[in-house]
Amino acid sequence: SKPFSRNDGIKPPRTNCRADRITINVSGSIFETFETTLNRYPESLLGNRDCRNQYYCSKTNQYYFNRNRKTFESILFFYQSNGKLYRPSNVNLILFLEECRFFLIPEANINVVKELECAFLTDKVNDVRDLPGFECNSAIQRAVWRFLEYPNSTKQARIYFFVQMAFVVISIGIFSSESLADHSHTVDHYNDGSHFLWTNPFLIAELFISIIFGIDFLLRCIFSPHKKVHFLSVYTYIDLVCLVPYSIMTSTDDSELTTLARLLKMLRFLRVLKLIRLSTRISKKLRILFVIITDSWQDLQIFCLGVLLITFFSAAIVFCFEVTEENTKFTSIPKSMWWSLQACITLGYGDIVPQTFLGRMLSSVCMIYGLIWMMLPILALGLKVVIYGAEVRELKG
Repeated sequence: SKPFSRNDGIKPPRTNCRADRITINVSGSIFETFETTLNRYPESLLGNRDCRNQYYCSKTNQYYFNRNRKTFESILFFYQSNGKLYRPSNVNLILFLEECRFFLIPEANINVVKELECAFLTDKVNDVRDLPGFECNSAIQRAVWRFLEYPNSTKQARIYFFVQMAFVVISIGIFSSESLADHSHTVDHYNDGSHFLWTNPFLIAELFISIIFGIDFLLRCIFSPHKKVHFLSVYTYIDLVCLVPYSIMTSTDDSELTTLARLLKMLRFLRVLKLIRLSTRISKKLRILFVIITDSWQDLQIFCLGVLLITFFSAAIVFCFEVTEENTKFTSIPKSMWWSLQACITLGYGDIVPQTFLGRMLSSVCMIYGLIWMMLPILALGLKVVIYGAEVRELKG
């Protein structure tokens, strides 16, 4: 179906070809160009006089189109640049392709855009900065880096990947099991010297896993094709921190070990992040999820800011309401913020609740606000998923 047309039955007068400037009105935005520029592509809507005249308005001497303004800038540039068609960054792909097809842009040029967009989406998912062998100085470096970083490159790399995954899962299992063993192996056992270190199966397994992770860490540092990016990566320091706890537990003085060991053992929980990182190398859907979250980062920031503001203000108000009550748990604003956060995200542990009528009314308001506010990131992420899925289907089709 054709969009709104302003043709009133009067055709525009023919003008001198040397001064054939025409005016195009796209939803209120005025664009000017020469007819000879549009005639470069006579098969398109703007390049064909008969098609273009359907949208001519004699009262304003303009061609009127009720279409997207931002997209039309790129479409007009297509005529002015002899066929260079680019999608604006603030216009999604589906809308851009619809506008191009409305203006009858040649399908060959649309296919070029789709190829570029397909490559762009693939790059976002696969992260082309780490393509196998990229900027490698030697064949050995290329082969080792490909083996370490790309599990789908060879059968051996895939086996190594699953072995790594298994060690990470075992490490997390050991970390969890130690909490059960704490009933029989208390902290005092750390003072028994090296005998306990070499008879405790948890520490022996932890030592072996740490050696495997340490070798992998050194190989990545040595064979990385772009050292600066590698050493500035957050994952590099997570891998390094995961190696520290065991070495400190076995080398720290007995007098300091009791307190320090319990703190540093907790750092091994960061290996969960290592598990996520490994999963993204082989799971394309997980990489797509990270891309969608990254694209929605501004919406998530606004959501967090809104939660922070309402948490503080409601905590300050409920503190004023409840502080004078007998046996109140709202003894400070920071403690009241814990209650306020529970109310905003509709969690409600029930460990701290208001006693006054005004405090309970405020609690209800916070819960209603939280329900409404939490819809913002959900809708933003859902919209990104829909748009991304539509773009993928469009590019594949």
